[in-house]
Amino acid sequence: MGDITMGAAILLTPQFEKQEKREEPPPKITAICLHCGAPNDYPYNYCKECGKPAKQLHEFKTCPYCGEKLILPKQPNFCPYCSEKLV
Repeated sequence: MGDITMGAAILLTPQFEKQEKREEPPPKITAICLHCGAPNDYPYNYCKECGKPAKQLHEFKTCPYCGEKLILPKQPNFCPYCSEKLV
């Protein structure tokens, strides 16, 4: 009799479909050229509009927007003086 009860339990148990995990593409990051202001896919070596090389993180000494000196151990995401986005 144990076999009949076990079989009934298996038949009455709802079957769940396996849900496939959707892999979302990574977010697209855009970097603004500091020379001409054109948007470029990050990371980039040369601007697709003006052809000038991208500024490296360690080269930031002044804000390209307000001209204030940035004496910081590493490049901030935003200028502490004018709040413009630097990355």
